[in-house]
Amino acid sequence: MKSFNEDASDISEIMAAFPKVNYRYYVAPSQKLGTMAVMDGTNATCTFPMQQIGRKDGANAVAKGEGYHHKKIMEWRESDEIRKTWPLLNHYIVHLNENDDKDIDINCKLNLF
Repeated sequence: MKSFNEDASDISEIMAAFPKVNYRYYVAPSQKLGTMAVMDGTNATCTFPMQQIGRKDGANAVAKGEGYHHKKIMEWRESDEIRKTWPLLNHYIVHLNENDDKDIDINCKLNLF
């Protein structure tokens, strides 16, 4: 199974292969989303905290401006020094976002009836 780093690194490869594309926003979960077990259809309210995380992450990406993360992804790809400090691209992205809004509590109680 590919790690998140390999998948994220693919983004830099695609960007290098298609440099004329306008890459506007990169959004990835800023925190763990929990298990998929809560999404079994019996308790839709358990997805709301995950929706909040997505909204928060999307708002933070927009606030940073078009292309911000994509420029940083290419800097990571092209800089031995950055890759020495953050060998995994996803760790570098987390570092860039560490001062964003606080994490959202994703714990929820299952309402089975």
